[in-house]
Amino acid sequence: MIYETEEGNVLPVGNVLWLQYAAQCIQWRITMLERTSFWRPPPAKRAQRIHALEQEIRLGMLASNWSAGEHWTDALAFWQQQPADARGVIVQAVARKLATIPEALGVVRVPQRLVFLPNTAAALANAVADVARDSHVIWRFRFEYLGEDAPETSQMLTWRIAAFSLAALLNRKEHFCPNDRQKRTWFAERIAAEPDIPELPLVPSL
Repeated sequence: MIYETEEGNVLPVGNVLWLQYAAQCIQWRITMLERTSFWRPPPAKRAQRIHALEQEIRLGMLASNWSAGEHWTDALAFWQQQPADARGVIVQAVARKLATIPEALGVVRVPQRLVFLPNTAAALANAVADVARDSHVIWRFRFEYLGEDAPETSQMLTWRIAAFSLAALLNRKEHFCPNDRQKRTWFAERIAAEPDIPELPLVPSL
């Protein structure tokens, strides 16, 4: 878990609906990318691009102007390579963030049907950025105080990599700020000004 829950590990009906919504929202975004982005890079060096993206995430070169130069399809492949349980944790965390802004998503209390508004992509990108940042905070704290080889630290590293792989897929510069002159292809922080998303309490780090 990334965020604290009052209900423990059992999700009430409303949270289950938000979890389904978040998963469908991510899939909707991928479908939109497939339908609107027609150029694909040569497949010959795909493995190298994915490896460079993984190194970028693992080595923490996220605040620099350096980029792996990957295409969003490479980021999609890297996200799909993450362990299923890690992807599940990240999607659940994204759902928790989205549940704090139902009005911005055109949802009343809980999503009874799938509604994707023009600003849904930006809301999803901001939520994913928050989850990536918060997973890094927890991992860094455990790394410093429990050590790199502690099971809790290793587990959090897996979640952190999954979170940043999703950010690399959904927080693309060309989709939100195409005129930006930086060399980066994606951003680990919020890339859209709106909507704002409230902060959530993190799970205890120790």
